[in-house]
Amino acid sequence: MCAFYLSGLKYNSVVLVELKKCLVSADLSVAFSICSCSQKISKDDLTLRILQITAMYAADERVLSWAKTCLSQSKSLPLCFRMWVYLPFMHSEILEDQKTCVKSIEDLVNEVETGVESSESQQFATNMLDYAKRHQVIVEKYGRFPHRNAILGRSNTSQEDIGLRDGTIESF
Repeated sequence: MCAFYLSGLKYNSVVLVELKKCLVSADLSVAFSICSCSQKISKDDLTLRILQITAMYAADERVLSWAKTCLSQSKSLPLCFRMWVYLPFMHSEILEDQKTCVKSIEDLVNEVETGVESSESQQFATNMLDYAKRHQVIVEKYGRFPHRNAILGRSNTSQEDIGLRDGTIESF
């Protein structure tokens, strides 16, 4: 599954059209029944890939709700499926969600380092932990992701303007 994700997700155009219809109409359960079992991916990533740039955050609340429901059962999932559960927490602008993400991925890293996972899986988990920590730092400092402000019609603070201009605020 990691290799599938890392190589870039490719979907049949007909499936994409149907998935987009479901996401736009907020029928996420139908959208995910369309995905084959071998290509189960989080609503978070699917939303980011399918919806137009100005609407990419429209399903964040539903996605996060889904992830919170799945979190307690995530340890029974394979590594890469678990990452899909954690991504909505990483993309949340709520600090507590950021902490949940970092803690979940730290636990995952510890698990793969002491388990029988491949070195590729270990590196994947370690990289995800790095990204999670970098996301958390931004939410801790600004209370949101400033790189989303223009898309969401929010005004930047002067500190955000400076950080976005000089590159000290990452825009993942």
